[in-house]
Amino acid sequence: MAKSTLMIIILSLILNCNRAQAEKTVNIANSFGIGLVAGEPTGISWKLWTDKDKAWDGALAWSFIDNGYLRVHVDHLWHDNNALEMEKGLLPIYYGIGGTIWAGDRTHYDKHFNFGVRGIIGMEYIFSEAPEDIFIELAPTLNLIPETGLDLQGGIGVRFFF
Repeated sequence: MAKSTLMIIILSLILNCNRAQAEKTVNIANSFGIGLVAGEPTGISWKLWTDKDKAWDGALAWSFIDNGYLRVHVDHLWHDNNALEMEKGLLPIYYGIGGTIWAGDRTHYDKHFNFGVRGIIGMEYIFSEAPEDIFIELAPTLNLIPETGLDLQGGIGVRFFF
């Protein structure tokens, strides 16, 4: 109950900030966005553009697998902005590599702290008339510590840029 209430409050704050900027055109270079991602895991997503085709993104999220656990990941992304151009925005394909840590009670691990490396591929729609994007992504993950294994993460989300 507390997690869903917190998510609703955060989304309301983001939407209120977005209304004031809705008429501006987004310049993706050097912009920062925050929003929500739903999937595996589900939580707060962020993205920092460092150039027109490069960005860092990540999430602070909750996984519902096993008994549930907190998961954090950070990725470096490269975008192909010429893949698909839309009349009202961009639809780049992106790919990257990153790291993930998680802590909690996963029944198939002996430890409560874990580390892995993830690859990522996704697609996002960047609106030309509003400071927001919608994205979908898939991230195969190689668990390294405390033991090796494979996970598959993915999600769909929305972010609002400032």
